[in-house]
Amino acid sequence: MKRRTIQLVLVAALVAIAGCAGGMGGDPGTNDDGSMTDSSGGTGTAAFYVSDEPNVIDDFEHLNVTITKVGFKKTGNVTADATNETDGNVTDGNVTETDSDSAGNESTTETPTNETVENDSDDSAADEQWIEREVNDTTVDLTELKGANASMIDEFELPAGEYETVFIYVSETEGILTDGTETRVKLPSEKLQLHTTFTIGNNESVDFVYDIAPHKAGKSGKYILKPVISESGTGDDVEIHDIDEQQPDESTDGKQNDDKAGDDAKATQADSAEQQSTDTPPQQG
Repeated sequence: MKRRTIQLVLVAALVAIAGCAGGMGGDPGTNDDGSMTDSSGGTGTAAFYVSDEPNVIDDFEHLNVTITKVGFKKTGNVTADATNETDGNVTDGNVTETDSDSAGNESTTETPTNETVENDSDDSAADEQWIEREVNDTTVDLTELKGANASMIDEFELPAGEYETVFIYVSETEGILTDGTETRVKLPSEKLQLHTTFTIGNNESVDFVYDIAPHKAGKSGKYILKPVISESGTGDDVEIHDIDEQQPDESTDGKQNDDKAGDDAKATQADSAEQQSTDTPPQQG
């Protein structure tokens, strides 16, 4: 009886040891939160564009937006700054705004939108998860970037992998309406942020467009600048027409063609005159 008891104890101990050994292996391809670990160490390139959805942009003669910095966040880093973000679905883009003159502050209440806008309060741990790139105060005129038209801000070398969030820092906006008056175009925050998933492969290049558009603030006559997720993404998801690409100079080409035609005509006339002088018999005196 004692021998059988000892055998059962030994079997139980062996089973326990085997279970511990199996648990120590884990999945080398995943993190504790279930997200995939990028162990390749490779990089890819993202050509970053800015565009404008044709919303109320026709109200403007010019709408200049100065961008100072662009940021990217890889998939899986969502817990640290989840409390700083507001999500919703785009409806008609209307915004209700209430001004408090006595306090000198402005409060903005927005209808649900399709974009995610981050508040000014940032968690230091969340900032470490972002990949940021300076763009040297690049200014774009959104009136020139309607629909698929886009202007490339810069090309960035980024770690290969899947990304889920993109933001831009805007330092200044300048709005001139079609009647020539200047209007203030507000920002919900100096950082405009949207959630959209895309992948950068190792040694691969992608085109990414970030669409931002002005929206009317109810009946106040004011405008708020917000990202538009439905018009943002890679070239596989949305159409991107780079307005900065060099187009053939039709006037120069036309002038060159005219010059060539003129030279050909002169050469033809010269050949004809030479032929006539050869064919004409000499006059006898």
